[in-house]
Amino acid sequence: MIRSLRGVFPVLVFCMTLWGCGTANVQHRMSRDVVPPGQVVPQETPPEREEPREAPVDRELEEEEEPDLAGVPGRVSPEHARAERGIAEESGDLDWKDFEMASMAQEETPQEAPGYVEGQARELPHQEEGRDGRQPRTPERRTARAPDFGWTERVVTDDELERLALKDPELTVVASWNILARLNTIAHYYIPDAIRHKIPLKVPNDFSAYKNWSPLPDYIHDLAEMEKFIIIVKDHPFLGWYEKGRRMGDTQICVGKKFDWTRAGVYSVKEKDAKHVSRSYPNYWGQPSPMPWALRIYETVWIHAGDVTEGYCSHGCINLPIKTAEWLFNWAEQGTTVLVVNSVDDLESVLARNRANCLLFADACPWKKHPADEKNVKGFSGTVRFL
Repeated sequence: MIRSLRGVFPVLVFCMTLWGCGTANVQHRMSRDVVPPGQVVPQETPPEREEPREAPVDRELEEEEEPDLAGVPGRVSPEHARAERGIAEESGDLDWKDFEMASMAQEETPQEAPGYVEGQARELPHQEEGRDGRQPRTPERRTARAPDFGWTERVVTDDELERLALKDPELTVVASWNILARLNTIAHYYIPDAIRHKIPLKVPNDFSAYKNWSPLPDYIHDLAEMEKFIIIVKDHPFLGWYEKGRRMGDTQICVGKKFDWTRAGVYSVKEKDAKHVSRSYPNYWGQPSPMPWALRIYETVWIHAGDVTEGYCSHGCINLPIKTAEWLFNWAEQGTTVLVVNSVDDLESVLARNRANCLLFADACPWKKHPADEKNVKGFSGTVRFL
């Protein structure tokens, strides 16, 4: 038995030693936590947290870095300002102080800007940068080129008219024929023969200027009260029809071979005959000459369709191209006023001398408001001439 206890004894000693050490440790902790009466236990403060330190700033780099204001409206970017300053100092044509003050003024409201007066406009210099860094020049204002109504007497070719048509679609070959016909006072169907036989013609320096050209005025203010009237000009044989003073259409014509065969004066349409034939002058074959779409204005002088070979080709009548004569015949009425003048330049003076003419100014004759009373007016013939 003693032998058996020998093996257990060391184990018991080791266990008792561990128990004694544990007990002493617990008593020590209890003795440390026990606070005598009246003593204040100081509270432990948590350790302070250290703020992360900022990285050192390079002041030189900070001063050079500036925001890019190139895309901000009304602001001048630093690169722009430095470039303009270098250019100004080099060329000497810009005061940098003024430019700098203007840039500062752009950041202020009008009330805060120095020298601001309410209601007064203020201009700031506008600087724009070109591709080379310099301020571009202000483009010159281009004025519209005045139309060239000049002409030259020369031979014109079909190739020239075709090139015009390719350049301007409105100037077709037929349109160019009409322009040449109006300028040369002949029927348009004579133009191809003249080109083919190389006959010199009056050719416009600029065909585009003659697209809507007419030697007659577009508007006559003095005759704005007239419903309808016709004007015939002799120096450049042309006829135009007007409504309320505004030209509605015109055409080249043929008048008397001699200047006084078609007399200037104030007339009216007395007769209309769509199938009129001449009883005074036969045609080439000795037969009565046809004068279709005829309007008689005085004596045996008619406005009618005819062959317009040149500006002065008749015995006194006014010949028109056939299609135009038909249109005018349907437009005009019996009693429509017809004014024949030697020149367009005479028109103003002619109207001034005829203020009392009832055919031109209805207010001069109150009875004109009642056409039935015309027969009661002594000496009225419906035709008033002037010299």
